[in-house]
Amino acid sequence: MDAIARHLSDDSTVAVEFNAWRFEREPHLLIPLLDTVRESLVDWAKARPNAPRERVRDAARRIGRVVRALAAGASGEVGVSGAIKLKYDAGAALEELDAGDREGQRPQSLYFAGFQELSNALEGLASEGVSRIVVFVDDLDRCLPANALEVLESMKLFFDLKGFVFVVGLDEEIVERAVRAKFADGQDDEQATGADGTGAAAEAGDARVRSGGVQSLSRDYVKKIFQLPFALPPVGADQLDELLGSIYGDAGLGDEQDADLRNRVPKYLRHVAREGRVNPRQVKRFINAYTLQTLVKPQLDRDVVLALQTIVFNEDWGPAYEAIVGDWLSFRNDLERYRGGDDAALVDLWPREGPAPPDLVTYLLSEQVVPMANEPNLDAYIYSLESTRSTQRWVIDAYKDLSEVRRLIRAMNDSQAVTGADFSQLVEELGKMLSSLSSHVGSARTPNSTRFLQLVDETAEINRQLHPTDAPPDEATVRRDLARLTAQEPRLKRQVALVRDTAAFSPT
Repeated sequence: MDAIARHLSDDSTVAVEFNAWRFEREPHLLIPLLDTVRESLVDWAKARPNAPRERVRDAARRIGRVVRALAAGASGEVGVSGAIKLKYDAGAALEELDAGDREGQRPQSLYFAGFQELSNALEGLASEGVSRIVVFVDDLDRCLPANALEVLESMKLFFDLKGFVFVVGLDEEIVERAVRAKFADGQDDEQATGADGTGAAAEAGDARVRSGGVQSLSRDYVKKIFQLPFALPPVGADQLDELLGSIYGDAGLGDEQDADLRNRVPKYLRHVAREGRVNPRQVKRFINAYTLQTLVKPQLDRDVVLALQTIVFNEDWGPAYEAIVGDWLSFRNDLERYRGGDDAALVDLWPREGPAPPDLVTYLLSEQVVPMANEPNLDAYIYSLESTRSTQRWVIDAYKDLSEVRRLIRAMNDSQAVTGADFSQLVEELGKMLSSLSSHVGSARTPNSTRFLQLVDETAEINRQLHPTDAPPDEATVRRDLARLTAQEPRLKRQVALVRDTAAFSPT
């Protein structure tokens, strides 16, 4: 969008930059959108000695009148959980518009009155050679779906005028999701309930038809609102150096930092920005996370920072990172064995059913992993990295507990005797570790953490049954319960991940 703006004629075109996300908390996004257009007109005229200042002032005044009218008609009330519910007084808005120099009977439609004001403003500018107002709408895909749709609806209703051009940068899926969110519930309610209120239409087949109808509606909406779509081609892996050069060139870095980023970062980024998966925003996040860590903790080895960060930025490598956080020394030993040619060590490096991703295997065998593999303790690096991810402290502690739970259960399964004092000691240690895990995850205080605590209680009860206090343990029964206990471990791990993911959105 910046490239397009640079090619516009300054004398005949007014460029307007509107960041939708910045105004997302406004109760009515059309108001800041119009205000931004008005302010941009004024700034455009100030920067040009030969600009038609009187016409611009008149256009700004008319747009300001529409803004005041909308503001006069809009009122908000706070709803449940702080959600904003809008009410709209069209009469008050029309009264505000009627305060101008309008002749004849007052229009009864706020849309018509506002449309006319904008049309008159544009006609006045066009008579002085200003042919276009080009509005660049950015960060729409960072807004909530309902707010993104409101901006698009405003564009369609108020700006369908000759001379207005909108350039919108967004993920098309965001718009489709917003349309589905707006229309799916209403459509389902209407079709799911019969005339007698029995809801006979809510059959599985009907639900699929309704779902397909809403999906079709969302696709059609996108096609109709955008006259000229232009899908940005993906950045190929072979273009990474060009992308990095552009990022560094625009950043205005000092010589030392520029050299460090150019010489050190690309060899790690290539394991993140792979073929077909180069996302410029992700590349910037990777660079920013690295830069922040090196500024806050300059004593850390930069190659170790990047080596660990590379694993985190590959979301499908999550289990490997969790294993590192849980027990780095064990992971390090297994990594050393695997790099030495012991393929069996990959089982512990990748604690998940199914084969490890080929790109992870390539990375674990690369030279980029060597600095990290030589570190005896990664705690400082893990905490540094987590500080850039807004991760709550309990998550790291929980994964350390999970790793110990996994180790104890494995030790139980490997034990030759399941009725002796050594096995009893393992049962006792596992009970303490489950209590610690419960304490750490319970601090998240989300609905999912409640379910997790129930799962921990179930696991602890199975563990207690391995060595009952009221009767001598029976080996066959212990083996059966041990199999049940082993099955609990992956369930605990999945539930911790679920609590972790939802805790980020918890109001606490």
